[in-house]
Amino acid sequence: MLSLVLTVLILIIVYFLQQGSPFLAGILAVAPVKIVAASLITFEEGGIARVHEAISGMLIGQLVWGVALLGIWFVLR
Repeated sequence: MLSLVLTVLILIIVYFLQQGSPFLAGILAVAPVKIVAASLITFEEGGIARVHEAISGMLIGQLVWGVALLGIWFVLR
């Protein structure tokens, strides 16, 4: 439940922040939501070993999505 509340709080902050600084809103939207929500959920269900495994998956996923986002960025330029 705590992870859900933190995720919603971060999304609300991103909503208001994007009006003044879309760049900072993008950084805030990607890192904390993923790290906070996934870490808390996996910790609740399996402890530190599961969090370590989830962080490994997040790192690989970040690389994959980073390439996709870079491609979209180039297309939109």
